[in-house]
Amino acid sequence: MSKEENNKIEIETTTEKSTIHSLFTEIEKEFTHELDLDQKIRNSSYSVTTFSKRMIFTLHRLSNPSDNQKAIMKRAGTIESECLENLQNLMKLVLESPDYYWKYQYRITQGMQEFLEALSFKHWLETKEVITLEQINKKLAFDFLKEETFLITAMDYVGGIADLTGELMRFATDSYAKGNHKILDKILETMKKVYKDTQEALGINSLKMWNKLSVMGNSIEKVENLCYLRKLRLSNSDQKIAELLLD
Repeated sequence: MSKEENNKIEIETTTEKSTIHSLFTEIEKEFTHELDLDQKIRNSSYSVTTFSKRMIFTLHRLSNPSDNQKAIMKRAGTIESECLENLQNLMKLVLESPDYYWKYQYRITQGMQEFLEALSFKHWLETKEVITLEQINKKLAFDFLKEETFLITAMDYVGGIADLTGELMRFATDSYAKGNHKILDKILETMKKVYKDTQEALGINSLKMWNKLSVMGNSIEKVENLCYLRKLRLSNSDQKIAELLLD
């Protein structure tokens, strides 16, 4: 083999090594970016979850009629704004990936459902109605989002609304303990409607959702017991009043 042929082979080998090195460098760069993005999305979703839980905790203070209801709701509104700001940051991060939904769904679902639970709880306390998916999407219609972009899926919505019944059950329990009995019937009516609608929505196999349905049934039973105890107390009170009048 001539010297020229050897030089040619060496040049080709060097070029090939350089190409492979560049390829691995590019793969490493992309992989590092994905890991960094995944961590940022995880942290942002955790922030959404934290603020959502804080809003729920604040809203439960409304079960005491003697507390300043307007001040509590105003505080909850401030936390909601903070939560929406974190959600906006989360969406911006997720949209950095072309196939964002399928790739990061497992990261955003928990934070999203927790937010939906908090938002639906606040909406119910204000209107005594269950918030719709359309109303939620309007709430999340940030300027940077394209018209066809949807981060709230039907299953996320159903999951968030299903969790609402747990908060309503706790609110009913607190309200009953603090003498606010009038709200029990409306809470029970809402919970039964959500339970029925969730059953109808479960057209696909989802063990997690069926487990939520079981929890919802237990929550409804607890509120039904509270309503029964309230009627029993009223009945006993009426009997005592009648006895006093007869005396």
